[in-house]
Amino acid sequence: ADDMENIADETKRLARYIKKLTPEETKKIIELAGIIEVFYTNVMKAFYKQDKELGFRLATRKTELMQKCEELIDIQKIDRESVIISEKLKTLIQHIRNIARQIYY
Repeated sequence: ADDMENIADETKRLARYIKKLTPEETKKIIELAGIIEVFYTNVMKAFYKQDKELGFRLATRKTELMQKCEELIDIQKIDRESVIISEKLKTLIQHIRNIARQIYY
């Protein structure tokens, strides 16, 4: 339950920072957010089906997704907003992974 609440809180905070970016900068973040959304959706499906194998496979994607957040900083100009957005996305990934881990523990 805590992870779900934290996901909602981080998403709200993320939206505040995205508003400060240019449309071009926003496009890359939206693409990555779409990947994270699919990750979230799949984790929730695995959670509700209690599919331990799928939960484990999804949990192992954390490193790959975190790397994409790091690449976002490299692509964007390195400014305060980009770093904060990247960190917020990483936090989302971590909370989603925590839900996936609950399936197989």
